[in-house]
Amino acid sequence: MRKYLQKITIQQPGFTVLETLFALVIFSIALVTLMTIAGRGISSTSSSYQRMIANYLNQESIEAVRYVRDNNFITTPTVSWLAGLNTCTRTAPCEVIFLNGIRTPSIVNCPNSRCSFLYVDDGMYNTIPGSGNAVKTEYIRSIVVEPITPVPTTPLPIGVTPQPTEALVTSTITWTSKGINHRLDNQTVLHGWR
Repeated sequence: MRKYLQKITIQQPGFTVLETLFALVIFSIALVTLMTIAGRGISSTSSSYQRMIANYLNQESIEAVRYVRDNNFITTPTVSWLAGLNTCTRTAPCEVIFLNGIRTPSIVNCPNSRCSFLYVDDGMYNTIPGSGNAVKTEYIRSIVVEPITPVPTTPLPIGVTPQPTEALVTSTITWTSKGINHRLDNQTVLHGWR
């Protein structure tokens, strides 16, 4: 019986307070690191999405300029192939508008040389809000068309000026996201193929 009355001291395995605190610190550091990586991934996805939209808007601008050039060739062959585009300069850029929801683009000079914010309405971006569902975006689109006149290889007759055979088209999309200004430029060379 004496044996049972003696204090039983059995060593039981377990964690000390110091070991527990150390494990919590390591777990917390790993959790914060994973949350930071996930946050950066989400931010990167958002930035990529905005750049993708800007790239598509730039491509749409260049296609609109091609449409105007081609329309000049087809409908009025007596006018210059740059008619309606030759006013789009660096000091007075142009923008693409779709009047009355028609998907035929028009290219007009920006009012007071300041291009307008784009609105999105049923998946279509336009400078003119079409319906009550239109939402203003952060995107601003501007187009510059610079005619390229070839250098004559032989002397030209007096009074004859060479006509542009190509044009450098620059479409620029600017937007602000999280207080940072972004800009995306696309360029192409159009040919007067008449």
